[in-house]
Amino acid sequence: MSGIAVALDVDKETVRNYGKDLLFGSVIARAKDMVEQAWEERLADAKGSGVQFNLINNFGWRDRSEREITGAGGEPLVSKIVIEYGDDK
Repeated sequence: MSGIAVALDVDKETVRNYGKDLLFGSVIARAKDMVEQAWEERLADAKGSGVQFNLINNFGWRDRSEREITGAGGEPLVSKIVIEYGDDK
């Protein structure tokens, strides 16, 4: 938002308000898409986590990892639940 505000010579709040306006909303959305694209292109050369931080916190990106858990030999994981009732003394 800061770069867009500087380019338009207005403050960030004005840019946010323009984004809600029927006339300017699509222009601001396009500008934000262009800024996001520029950050996205920096991922290939990124050294450190600043680019990822920006994309996650300012453009709604998510950092996600997935893990698959299997049983022995890659078989499906089987669990056994034992419920005991009463006292078997």
